[in-house]
Amino acid sequence: MHNAYYKSHERSERFVSLCHDIDVQRLTFEACMNKKPVKACPMAHLRIGLRNLAHLTRLVPAVYT
Repeated sequence: MHNAYYKSHERSERFVSLCHDIDVQRLTFEACMNKKPVKACPMAHLRIGLRNLAHLTRLVPAVYT
């Protein structure tokens, strides 16, 4: 993800916007608290993946609203 999102300022803003997602926040919190990858609902991982692709292909605005 580092190579995908930190090549430009615009892409890094997209990453910050993606971090506002509740699925990303919940999975990150659980992974930090348990010190291991989270086996969450497959739909949460799918939603995150689709949002990731939407941001990288610029289908959504860069700024979180």
